[in-house]
Amino acid sequence: MPRGFNFAILNPKEKAPQWTDDEREKIKSFIFGESTDMEALLSLNLIKRKEEAQIFAETPEDKIKKALIQGGSESLQEVIGDLLKKYKALEILENILMSAMQEIGRLFEQGELYLPQLIRSASVMNNCVDILTPYLDKVDKASSKGKILMATVDGDVHDIGKNIVGTVLECNGYEVIDLGVMVPRDKIVEKAKEINADVVTLSGLISPSLKEMERVADLFQKVGMQVPILIAGAATSKLHTGLKVLPNYNYSLHVTDAMDTITVVSQLLSTKRKDFLETKQNQLRKIAKRYIDNNSDQPEEKKVLPEVKKTVSYIPKVLGKQFLSLPVEIFKDSLKWDIALYALRVKNTPEEEKTLNDLKKIYEKLIEEKVEFRAAYGYFRCKKTETFLEMEGITFEVSAEFAQYIEKEDYVGGFVISVGSKIFKDDKYLGLLETLLCNAIAETASEYMETRVSEDIVPTFLRPAVGYPILPNHSLKKIVFDLIDGERTGAKLSPAFAMSPLSTVCGFYLCNDNAKY
Repeated sequence: MPRGFNFAILNPKEKAPQWTDDEREKIKSFIFGESTDMEALLSLNLIKRKEEAQIFAETPEDKIKKALIQGGSESLQEVIGDLLKKYKALEILENILMSAMQEIGRLFEQGELYLPQLIRSASVMNNCVDILTPYLDKVDKASSKGKILMATVDGDVHDIGKNIVGTVLECNGYEVIDLGVMVPRDKIVEKAKEINADVVTLSGLISPSLKEMERVADLFQKVGMQVPILIAGAATSKLHTGLKVLPNYNYSLHVTDAMDTITVVSQLLSTKRKDFLETKQNQLRKIAKRYIDNNSDQPEEKKVLPEVKKTVSYIPKVLGKQFLSLPVEIFKDSLKWDIALYALRVKNTPEEEKTLNDLKKIYEKLIEEKVEFRAAYGYFRCKKTETFLEMEGITFEVSAEFAQYIEKEDYVGGFVISVGSKIFKDDKYLGLLETLLCNAIAETASEYMETRVSEDIVPTFLRPAVGYPILPNHSLKKIVFDLIDGERTGAKLSPAFAMSPLSTVCGFYLCNDNAKY
């Protein structure tokens, strides 16, 4: 940029090369016209091309670091065996492996490594630790920057984001204790005390999790804890944390993603902790105060919107519960790969091709194992009174935005679509890819089923999922499950209306040709 360059040209099919500082200077000198030594530049290319051949001449230390940074090696056992001839197991763990992982964390922070590479590195690290474990004395323990306790709160089963953040924290030298999902609040408090946690992170994807986070914070306050709690997840916000959590527990902060978590944790475990906490707390209090000042104490009037009439009155060919189970193989030409690629933040990056190839290998395995998606669905008669609907003897309330597309006497459908597979559950990297691939399959299946329902039952123009803005009340999932016997798909609802497996979609069908999101 200082030299006037403002547009980089990259080959997205190649991985970003790992250059030394000296090599970088030679390249920059040539680009800026400060050097005309073409031979020096060409020699760098030859060096990179010979890297694989040179691996046999590298030291075991170099080999293990390269395996970690590149995310794989077929000779870990052999290389660690060579290292054990020179070092104690704890020395390998602390001085070689942890040093390499910290370098990986630095490369990730600087944008030189991508999320799938980071997860592959963490998977290799786990394999190294497994190999070293029999050689570690019982008292041996690698040092860490601090203990981070992680949990998805009770009622919520979502853990993809939490797992990614945990991996990033581990790669940055922190000890992570992950309690998993659906964790009761008393267990979180007990474990935080037991391990003397430096920071606790609470995550949740669905809005009912917000209440549970408030309860956890309240319990931390009641038992006199002073460990910082980081509130994280798609359902959370700075406003909710400042308005509902911070008043319950004065050590509550909000984080947005993995990199924000790293920044906040590093500050909390530094000498600047007190000032940092005060600054963040004041920011949250200002956000909460602004909201309170801008919102009247007067109760909000019930909203009812004018009915949006249909152009054509469609009548379903068949009413009642339906069920369908089909192999995921049918989506070979239509699968929405980008859902997984964007979730991994590799779309339009050098890592995209490698990640897509890995996803496709997993997809082939799902086909080989005859994995299916299951759909419970159907249309029913519906009576509407303002924002209340009655279907099959069940009365429930929906948002005014949704109710406006339903006439007083109408037909409304529901669906639950689920696909579950844990073939790669024991591999951190492949397991994450499998979960995200199943999410992409579930979304692809949702589109497929909308088309199929439109052809076989009645033209369908809207299929909003419960939990999205037009249907924010997660308890509506239970209504849909009850209407169509959604558990036939293998999906389950938690008491807080979280669905498992994660790759499950639940919502309503509308046959109003003027309906829109």
